[in-house]
This record gives sequence, structure tokens and C-alpha cells, in this order.
Amino acid sequence: CFSQTHDVVHEAVYEYNGQPYLRCFVTLERAVTGKELSQQEREDFWQSVIFYNYIQYALLGPGQSPNNEYWGKSEKAFVEMLEYYMPDYIIVWGARLYNGLPDLGGHALKLNVSDEYTADVWVYPIHGKNIPALKIYHPSMPRGKNWHFWHEVIDKFLNLQEE
Repeated sequence: CFSQTHDVVHEAVYEYNGQPYLRCFVTLERAVTGKELSQQEREDFWQSVIFYNYIQYALLGPGQSPNNEYWGKSEKAFVEMLEYYMPDYIIVWGARLYNGLPDLGGHALKLNVSDEYTADVWVYPIHGKNIPALKIYHPSMPRGKNWHFWHEVIDKFLNLQEE
């Protein structure tokens, strides 16, 4: 699964020509940075983040739900990834994924973005570090494509100070 994920991200960054199945990567980078990026900025952005597929098994196609066995079998690799990389933040693509992630002894937060929107955040305590995970709509879905809106959410998230 790693080489397939690597190949898709590489194609999205270095060979993107408007392919619909790759637009979600462009949407995410714009949501994080708040702007359209030059090719060099895109390359730099993707060199500065980790892209990780939680479900470690191939599904039949887009929009397919993983079976319960896949969720359970993917947890160990997720924990290993968190322990190895110790990321500062996690942006979770989609409610189904966010709701399926293990709790690992963490806790929930509500991030007040505006009067109209409160974002869900789960905080993972990993080796003394609290790693917050933000739920966003999947960037390929209609509600996830508005990168201007998601930039506001992600910007607040990246400046989150837990009390």
C-alpha cells in the first residue's frame, strides 16, 4: 500500500494536469496555505507533510466503506506511525475516517471557528505529547472542496492552544 500511496502523491504533485481524482491534493494544499501555490511551492509543501492512508488495504473504489476487519487491522500501523513521526497536527480527510479512528486514550475538543461552525478535534496522547487530529470534509467531496472555508478552519486548528 505504501508504494501505491507514494505514487499517487507523486503524480498529484509532479504530474498534475487537472485530473479529477487528484484535485483533492490541490484542494488540501490550498486549504492549509490559504492560496494557490506555484509548482515549487507545491513541491515544498508536500515535502513538509506526511500523507498517510489509515486503512492499510485496497478498497474496491472511491466512496467504499472499509469492513470492520480492515479498521481493526489498521490500528497497529497507525499507532506505529504516530510514535515514529510524532506529528504536530493531523488533518483527517472525512467524517467516516475520523469517526473510525481509535481513541488511544485521547480526548475530544470542540474548535470554535465561527458562530456557524465548530470543528471536531481528537487529541492523541503519544509519549507525553498531545497530537490533535482535526476532522474536515474529504477534499474530493462537495462540502470539502471549498478551500477558502477550510483554510479558516485549518488556520485556527494550527494555532490551537489547548488549555
